Amino acid sequence: MKKEITKLMRPAGNARKAFSIGLLVFFLTVLSGCGNSGVDPASDKTMDGIPESGDEKVVILTEDSWIASANANSIFVRAKTPSSSTGDKLPVIIIVPGGLGSGMWYLDIQAFAELAEEGYIIYAFTPQGRGEGTESDPASEGVEDYNGFVHQDDLKAVIEYAKSNPLADLDNIGVVSFSFGISMAAGCLGRDPGLNVKYLIDVEGPSDSYAIMADAWLLDRDAANDKTAQMSVMFGGRASTPADPSAENIQWWSERAAVSHIGSVTSAYMRIQSDWDHMQPPNQDYRSFDYPPLWYRNKHAIDLLNAATNGKAAWTRMNGATIGNTANTLYSYGSQPAYYSGTIDGSFEKFSVQLKKSIKEMADRIF
Repeated sequence: MKKEITKLMRPAGNARKAFSIGLLVFFLTVLSGCGNSGVDPASDKTMDGIPESGDEKVVILTEDSWIASANANSIFVRAKTPSSSTGDKLPVIIIVPGGLGSGMWYLDIQAFAELAEEGYIIYAFTPQGRGEGTESDPASEGVEDYNGFVHQDDLKAVIEYAKSNPLADLDNIGVVSFSFGISMAAGCLGRDPGLNVKYLIDVEGPSDSYAIMADAWLLDRDAANDKTAQMSVMFGGRASTPADPSAENIQWWSERAAVSHIGSVTSAYMRIQSDWDHMQPPNQDYRSFDYPPLWYRNKHAIDLLNAATNGKAAWTRMNGATIGNTANTLYSYGSQPAYYSGTIDGSFEKFSVQLKKSIKEMADRIF
């Protein structure tokens, strides 16, 4: 059934709800990876939450596995699977890490820990070239791909691996991406809509190379807040396509610009966005930062949401149901959606509550 699209004609500022949220991951989180040797293909299983007599606590099985990506390199996957005494199929969540890090520590986030206890299977993985090489964070094979096609194929391999779990509900698989992880998630799902992922939740991800490299911070000519040089170091000396319009650079970024892929994603799409983005201007310290049409508050979020809404997504919306935005709505500089108040920098607990609500809403919805 074709979704009905609404174009918002007036500002939504008066409808904004006050929900403080906190961030569990920043765009600049970088976990250095090293090569992995002696990969053991066997899975390692441990039990968490084993109940004592009379205790009804759910038993969570932690399973560590090595799976092959499309280029035959082995990537590390950790799954949290709750016991299922009813025999019912269980919803699945696959976490896509932010920055250039692995996904292991996301499993400790309160939202995911609670969802596992409530009957969700949670998967985290380490893309190629990442991981600390420790017991808690093993290093996957390969080299850093900066969320290009190689890393997108890693995510595809994890989705297909999750589907092989006999407890998995194949009609209720969701992907939750953090920050730069949207480049991997949108690229993977946009290139292969046949993966049958029910929904994609995008937590404050950048839209394109301009946003990824934080070029908007250069507009006010205040060197104190510039981040572009730091981002260039992270990305091996790369520049955004406006800064370096060479054919090679444009081609390189075409794999990684989420806004170029999100229109081909057929899953339902929810964008989680606060008033003051964790990476892009303006933020709480620079609230007057306003340079339309090149940049304005949460332009990257609106660009991604509009591209998904105009594209093949089954359903779209900015933020969870408690905020009050309507589904399948187009926005602009003068007609913005309602955001979570404040910033995602701060209270992990409050953000975790909102994230959990959003995941449960998407898992329970019929699109």
